[in-house]
Amino acid sequence: IIANIGSLENRGYELTLNFNPIRTKNVDWNLSVNGTYITKNEITKLTLNDDPAFKGNETGGIAGGVGNKIQINSVGYNPNSFYVYKQVYDVNNKPIEGLFEDLNGDGVITGDDRYKYKKPEATAYLGLSNSLTVKNWSLLFVMRANLDNYIYNNVSSNNGAYRNFKNSAGFLSNVNSSVLETGFDNNQYFSDYYIENASFLRMDNLSLGYNFATKEAGRNIRLSAIVQNVFVITKYSGLDPEINGGIDNNIYPRPRVFSLAMNIDF
Repeated sequence: IIANIGSLENRGYELTLNFNPIRTKNVDWNLSVNGTYITKNEITKLTLNDDPAFKGNETGGIAGGVGNKIQINSVGYNPNSFYVYKQVYDVNNKPIEGLFEDLNGDGVITGDDRYKYKKPEATAYLGLSNSLTVKNWSLLFVMRANLDNYIYNNVSSNNGAYRNFKNSAGFLSNVNSSVLETGFDNNQYFSDYYIENASFLRMDNLSLGYNFATKEAGRNIRLSAIVQNVFVITKYSGLDPEINGGIDNNIYPRPRVFSLAMNIDF
C-alpha cells in the first residue's frame, strides 16, 4: 500500500565568521568564512509498520541496461546511498571483471550481495568570500568546498568497456578512457569501482576593479575584469564533481566566462 510515510533525521553545526583585519584610510579588507558540518543525515522511517526484511526503495536510474538503479533509500542510512557490489582486485590493484565479494556467504553472487556504500551529499560545506580595497583598486573572490561527497561515474561505467568499440550497427563507437585502467570487456554497472570521491574546492568568481576619480561631484566610474568558474581542485575523474543527485551521466560542462564591465553611477 502506497502511503504518505517517511521520516528523516538531520543534525549538524553551522558557523559564520566575519572579519575586518585591516581598515585604514587607503585599505579596507573584509573576509567572511562559513562552514556546515553534518553529523547525521539518516532515514528513520519508510514503511507504515517496521519490517526488518525490507531492504529499501531502489532509486537513481542510470544509463545502460533497462531499468537499472544504483541507489537505495533504507532505514538507518543516508538518503540515496549507493547500492553496489564490492569489487575484487588482483595483486596489482586492478579490478577483476565480474568478480565481486560474496558478502552473504551463500557461495553465489546475487542481488543479495549488493551493499550500501557512500553517499552523494557532502559531510562538510565550506565557504570563503574576500573583499580587498586598496585606494582605487578592489579585489573580490568567492570560494567553496564540499568534503566527503561521492559520485557514481556513469559515463565510465556505461562507456568504459571494450564491447563499446563496436555497436549494434557494426561501426566503431566512442569508448571512455577508463577501460585502459580496468580492461573490462563488458560493462560492470554495479561495481563500487565507479563510486568516486568528489570532494572539491571551487573558486566561483574573481573580480579585479578600478574606480576612476572624476571632477564632477557625485559621479563614479568603475572598470572591472571578471572571471566566473575560475578553477576546481578535485580527484574526481569526470567533468564536474558538483552534480545534483550523485549520478554523472548527462551533464553540460560549466563554462569559464571572462568578461569586462563598466559601471557609471550618477
